[in-house]
Amino acid sequence: MVRLMNIVSRVNPFYSIVTLSIPLLISMFFGISSRRAIKTFLAWLTLIFLFLAIFINVYGFRVGGNFSSQLFSFSIFHVVGISIVLFSALNILLFLYILHREDEHFIKILILFLLSVCLCILVLISRNFLMVFVSLAVFLVLVFQLVASLNIVDIVDNSRDNRKVAGVKDTKDREKSGQMYDNRYIIRLFLNPFLAVILFFFSFSMIYSSTDFKNFTQIVEADLVLLPFILGGVAILAIGVYVYLFLIPFQGSYLKFMRRCESSSFSIMYFLYPLAGIFMLTKLNEVIYYIAERYRSIAGYIFVFLCFICFVSSNLGALKSKSLRRFCCCLLLAFFYLIMQCFLLDL
Repeated sequence: MVRLMNIVSRVNPFYSIVTLSIPLLISMFFGISSRRAIKTFLAWLTLIFLFLAIFINVYGFRVGGNFSSQLFSFSIFHVVGISIVLFSALNILLFLYILHREDEHFIKILILFLLSVCLCILVLISRNFLMVFVSLAVFLVLVFQLVASLNIVDIVDNSRDNRKVAGVKDTKDREKSGQMYDNRYIIRLFLNPFLAVILFFFSFSMIYSSTDFKNFTQIVEADLVLLPFILGGVAILAIGVYVYLFLIPFQGSYLKFMRRCESSSFSIMYFLYPLAGIFMLTKLNEVIYYIAERYRSIAGYIFVFLCFICFVSSNLGALKSKSLRRFCCCLLLAFFYLIMQCFLLDL
């Protein structure tokens, strides 16, 4: 029991990352193999270790408790966030195995997937500005490479059968008929998140250069939140998250890509990619709570105004939408913002 406690204390807070590194290293060993039995074995191994990572994440927190350092932090909030990432990874793995188990580069795709999951977890538990920025930048590079790999496979496969498609004469016709995926849409898709990374870097640089603090906890404890440079850095960070999540009016490249990408890319862009943006927004929790406590009435009016804008935008989107699915989603968002507005009226 004492040895187990020592091991747990040494890997705290990297329980899930250490667990997922085992199938990652094994997959790297078989990286050039194209045998179907090995692909199936690695997929099942990854599935088992994802479930094991969920268990070890919860158990490790019960044994080791909270953790805090200059670079990382670990609490019940992070346990819940990591569990959400791992459950999302289970869904993505299912799509990848069903749709790409016959691909020659399936193991390489699996390696990129595991690395992306580990970096997403690292974004969540990081608290130092530099560590958060580096983790997010590497995560975006991995997700870009993963999505590009999934779609490039389809480009190669479909290009072999282009001559067999009746009535298809050129690239534009093939693209419209769903027989080809264009890399231009992948590049345009990731221009938004890389712009957001630049905004994050500018925000962290402004905050660090004006206070010499490396995380938001130190800023709140020093009672420096209301400094102009701090508020400016927080505003730029919030704008970066807004751009990162492809919210209006930055949704064009996202919608164009989703109409043309292959099926498993949906799961990555739905289940994994947005989590990193949400985790970046949670870095501002302490700042938001500080402002809300100091200026309770003003903060309440601001949040109610923002919810009202979102409510009106959702209704307008529902009225203009021709798709039943988008119509239902917009109405659901409208009801959600209305409930939040009623809740915030008591703030």
